[in-house]
Amino acid sequence: MRFLIALNIILYSFSMSAQDHSAEKYLLKYYEQEAFDKVVEKADSILANNNKANLSRIYQIKADALYFLNDVEASLQNYLLTIEYLEEFPVDTVYLIESYSHTGFCYKYLGKFTEAIPYYEKALQICRQVNDSLEIANQLSHLGEIKVKLNAFAQAKAYYEEAYEINFNLKDSIAFGYDLVDLGDLKFAMKEYDKAIEYYQKGILVHETRANNHNTHILRMGKLSHAFLHVGQSDSAMYYINQALNEAEKLNDSLSMAKHWIIKAEILAFEKDFDSALWYGNSAKDYFHEDGYSSYKTNGNITLADIYIAQRNLRKAKTILITEKEFLEENKKWDRLFDIYTKLIMISEQEGNYKAALDYSKSFRVLNDSILQKDKLQTILSLETSFNTKQKEQEIELLKSQEKLIQFKLAQERKNIIVLGVMLILVVFIAIFIYFSIRKKHQLERELLSAQINEMRSQLKMLIDNNSAEITIDQDVFNEKLDNPLSTREIEVLTYALSDLTNQEIADKVFVSVNTVKFHLKNIYEKLGVSNRKEVIKFALSSSKLNE
Repeated sequence: MRFLIALNIILYSFSMSAQDHSAEKYLLKYYEQEAFDKVVEKADSILANNNKANLSRIYQIKADALYFLNDVEASLQNYLLTIEYLEEFPVDTVYLIESYSHTGFCYKYLGKFTEAIPYYEKALQICRQVNDSLEIANQLSHLGEIKVKLNAFAQAKAYYEEAYEINFNLKDSIAFGYDLVDLGDLKFAMKEYDKAIEYYQKGILVHETRANNHNTHILRMGKLSHAFLHVGQSDSAMYYINQALNEAEKLNDSLSMAKHWIIKAEILAFEKDFDSALWYGNSAKDYFHEDGYSSYKTNGNITLADIYIAQRNLRKAKTILITEKEFLEENKKWDRLFDIYTKLIMISEQEGNYKAALDYSKSFRVLNDSILQKDKLQTILSLETSFNTKQKEQEIELLKSQEKLIQFKLAQERKNIIVLGVMLILVVFIAIFIYFSIRKKHQLERELLSAQINEMRSQLKMLIDNNSAEITIDQDVFNEKLDNPLSTREIEVLTYALSDLTNQEIADKVFVSVNTVKFHLKNIYEKLGVSNRKEVIKFALSSSKLNE
């Protein structure tokens, strides 16, 4: 009966595994054909009807497909669902790393930088555990990029240097391309634009990219365009921004297009083509109207405000900046407020409203004092995000089946008891073995010593039998060989000790206690320079031979 039950369990597990693999293989067939809309459709069908599928893997494949369909928000939600089901439906290490890394990437792509940090850190932790050097460098690069965005330059530099050292040792040319762009980002953030241009240009020359990074060249050309604009080379800036927009249009990547409209609006404003600049700026604003795109929304609004300021339309610029200021304060995006306050101070002074200018200046100073060390602020924000993430994970855990939790604990307890029992048995066995080994060793030593003593006694007896005059020890002759002579009592005890008498028998012979006999023997051993009766007999034998 037990055999049948076990067989049924094995067959059921095999069936479950086969169905999991079958569903995954079914989706990957469309995925490899780049029929991503079909992947999403089939994944939804599997999730709705097949409760035996590996939900983590199905959500992950669906999330990948949604990313290639440029629906990054939906892709992010499915990556989060992948992570939610990981404990119940585990995946291979490669997919596990991708689950966290791709979630961080989506947050970063949407401009939610602090939200991305804990997911990249988790991916990095797993990579270090499995010692995957290539992926370690990849996660370090992403974290460095985010730290640059958050103005935490010291942390960014540390991440980039570690990633660069790994890629150098691996001789990974593709990774070098990413490292060069990362260094360009760092130099751009530090306002070293000429150096940033140099790094970006070298990065663009590396045409190969990692798998699934289809928009890499779009981003690199956009960054190079922005750097050229900051050194006043608008022709070069316009060339690269148009290249980036053309590539984004070919890929139907609307998010990349909207991000680069902001840069093009800045270039057009620099060239004083304000009408065209406003068109691109407002197009980006309309695209990023939702809070989900907060970072790019802020970039677009600041660009629009700059265009209106250049047109001397201070009222519109001020309205946009005040609205954005309130949004940033509400969402605690402190680092972007510096630009807002600076522009509001300038507008207020030009309007002659010096009281407002003074108020904004005070707010600027308070903000500057509160985040004098920006790395500390970003650490706090990262900790807040990590806490929120952990809180969410805890809430999900509370929704898990209590029965599964109990079964898991019971299984662990049984396992611990078995392990403890085996260890205890081994310890007892080893202790018994050691005890009997020591006992056997001591027994053999005692038997050997007794045999040696008896042999010497036999030799002594033979000497005595050959010369009856030597039955007793001549105290004077015996003491001549000693630096510290024996007393009469000690000679008497020694004589009996040379026979086969015990300490008790010697005590009876000389009418003293056993302790006194032991005391005399101890003194005799010290004076003769020996440690036991065996050596006393040897000494007596040599003395007897000398006496002959």
